[in-house]
Amino acid sequence: MKTRKKGFFNPLKVKELRRKMLLIIGVMFIIRLLNQIPTPGVNHDYLKQILGGSGAMGFMDLMTGGSLSSLSILALNISPYITASIVIELLSIVFKQLDEMKRDGKHGQEELKKITLYSAIGLSFIQALAMSVGFGRKGMLTHFTWYWVLIITLIWTASAGVLAFVGNYMTEKKLCNGVSLILACNILSGVLDDLFSLWETAFTGHKTAQGILYISLLVVFIFLMTFFVVYLQTGKREIPVTNARKFNGRVNPAAMKSTLPIPVNPSNVIPVIFASCIFSIPSMIAMVVTPKSGSVWAHIVNLTNTSDWFRPSEFYYTAGWIVYVALILFFEVFYNNIIFNVLEISDNMKKAGSQIPGIRPGADTAEYLRKKVKHTTLLGGIGISIVATVPMVLSGVFHISNISLMGTSLVIIVGVIIENARQIDADTSAYKFEGIIR
Repeated sequence: MKTRKKGFFNPLKVKELRRKMLLIIGVMFIIRLLNQIPTPGVNHDYLKQILGGSGAMGFMDLMTGGSLSSLSILALNISPYITASIVIELLSIVFKQLDEMKRDGKHGQEELKKITLYSAIGLSFIQALAMSVGFGRKGMLTHFTWYWVLIITLIWTASAGVLAFVGNYMTEKKLCNGVSLILACNILSGVLDDLFSLWETAFTGHKTAQGILYISLLVVFIFLMTFFVVYLQTGKREIPVTNARKFNGRVNPAAMKSTLPIPVNPSNVIPVIFASCIFSIPSMIAMVVTPKSGSVWAHIVNLTNTSDWFRPSEFYYTAGWIVYVALILFFEVFYNNIIFNVLEISDNMKKAGSQIPGIRPGADTAEYLRKKVKHTTLLGGIGISIVATVPMVLSGVFHISNISLMGTSLVIIVGVIIENARQIDADTSAYKFEGIIR
């Protein structure tokens, strides 16, 4: 037990790591303060009721830490940069220049980051302008004039650009993955409000014993979900590999055996974000063009609104969930085929004299890996779909909707914690090694 405690506090013993941690805490604190500053000239309660009734749009608000619904100066937050990163990743399949940048070492990576940053700023401007015009004429702006539209558009664009720059800067200085940490902090910012809301739900109109049982079961369920998500984030399939090369003229038995890991969920929450973005489009249009009750368009909006799924009174709207899961599985397999290039891996194995036992090098190895990757990532997609579905079931059946530490947000938070824990551990080991050399 003492060893674990010492291991936990080891990073705090290193002066440089303490400085980094304090700097990260300071930056996150400033971002949260800026999140509370209202945008001038807007009706700050305009989007709260609208976003509360739409599951997909509610998820987008969660990613901004509530700044979208409150219309603060950080209304768009880090979301445009995340969207731009995903789009650039997909465009690298079509445009060879982008793919070459990814493989062109540090210089290529720097150029790709600049393109992503500029794309995020452009996307921020488009989103800010669309919101200012579309919602502004329906009451979001206190004075709907061209100069107020321009001022608010510039404020939201500039704030999103600054956040993207800060996130990239933190990553470049090896403080942490800045963008991921900002996103995780946004999600965690709503935890306290959710706890108060759940406490009120548990004990209002119920006996004390019933309330305690309700909270206890919910805590146990969240812990079980957390363990499941940790498995999804860290689980992998090991493919045995043998290396026939000799070392110093002799066959080294230890060097001949190794494994090729295939992560269960290498794409993290990207498939869910893709599916959520597509399903949020009808709700976004409905905010500007209100559908008539009972019309085909109104039914389409309800089918794509995750808040309307799994309700016993209108269970037929749950058909939209089937399409939602299908999209997640499609994007999971599609995206993982991009980042896990089996042809390149099999070619590199062949050049290195490595092979999978019982599988011929070259085309047979590529086909074997393609099947394994497909099966493994499909399991990961099913796992992520289950995690994303849980809050919808709780909301539709049990009317429990205020849980930030659940569903997709839980995957994001666990992923960020694991990633930063590994980086802190690596930095601690590096500083220890440096101290030994000195």
